[in-house]
Amino acid sequence: MTVTFRCDGPLEHGPRVSASWIGPQRLEELIGQPRDLRVVISVFAYIDNTIYSVVMEAFDVLGDPVRRRILELLIDGESPAGMLGAVVQDEFGISQPAVSAHLRVLRENGFASVRAVGTRRLYAVEPEPLRELDEWLGRYRKFWSQRLDALETELAREDVIAATRGRQPMRSEMVGKSRDETATRYELRRRPIGGGPARCAVFRRTYDAVIDDVWDACTDPARLRRWYAPVEGDLTLGGTFTQGPLGTGRVVACDAPRLLTVELGDAVPTTDEIELRLRAVDGGTELEFEHATTRDGQEVDGHIFDAVHCMGGGYGPRLLTLEEHLRGDLPPGLDPATLHLVPEYRLAIDVAMASLDELLSADNTAADRPGQD
Repeated sequence: MTVTFRCDGPLEHGPRVSASWIGPQRLEELIGQPRDLRVVISVFAYIDNTIYSVVMEAFDVLGDPVRRRILELLIDGESPAGMLGAVVQDEFGISQPAVSAHLRVLRENGFASVRAVGTRRLYAVEPEPLRELDEWLGRYRKFWSQRLDALETELAREDVIAATRGRQPMRSEMVGKSRDETATRYELRRRPIGGGPARCAVFRRTYDAVIDDVWDACTDPARLRRWYAPVEGDLTLGGTFTQGPLGTGRVVACDAPRLLTVELGDAVPTTDEIELRLRAVDGGTELEFEHATTRDGQEVDGHIFDAVHCMGGGYGPRLLTLEEHLRGDLPPGLDPATLHLVPEYRLAIDVAMASLDELLSADNTAADRPGQD
């Protein structure tokens, strides 16, 4: 969306110039001859009108709340089309073709780009149109900056008055505690476990908590019962445990506070294995949760679904409840065994299942290619 022009008249043979950086001194260099004031005025009038037109087109693109939401979802990096579709469909109640239409508008107007990785389409933000829009808005920023400065002064004055009268300040600190269903990253791997070759669903998320606290929340049955499942038993090396409707398990490896490996069920050799890996990062903790299974399908309400697909419905919302538990704002009375029935966690389930479905589709396509083992 960089604006360019070629001047008429005395400048008709001049170079093409970007309207985003041209200035009077540079214009004089480009003209290469004594400036005609009328030419200079007409050139800058043309630039101003062209920029205005481009900015108005940008406002048309960003005036739609669905397209703004899509760009918000892409702020932290590339995201697959399936994940974007799941979030937008859930939040706005629109169809998948409608989501595709909004993505096309963003692509065609330069706000987003897409690249194919196997059968997946990964979208990313293109910053240049947003940068040019921000530059145009810069001339008006002084108006709201002055008002915000005045508001800050008034709030500070009210705080001083409240403190002198022994009351709480009007402006208590407010911490945003919204759920971010898109912060979890997903991966599909393959490796052998006791029961044979297994497919592994990997969930990766970073928490604003020290590694020891995250480890304790994941291994203390009393804390697990609040956000994960009704766990009872011993989660140290060699220990066994139950987890309500999720079955039984035994700990086969433990290196606190970084690694926990458990085998699920009573089958020997096991058909399912879970491995929890923690890593300290920038004052927080990265959690990598891997569930490996040799099973192809899982029965749910009398229907058979892909076993890896079902993991999204189980672990997607629980990675959110872990975050809320670590922050201390887990909803009171929440039963983690019924998260699939709580509307507030429906989006987390949809996003996780859509992300795993996209990985499964790519994996199946790769397995069907000639020459693949």
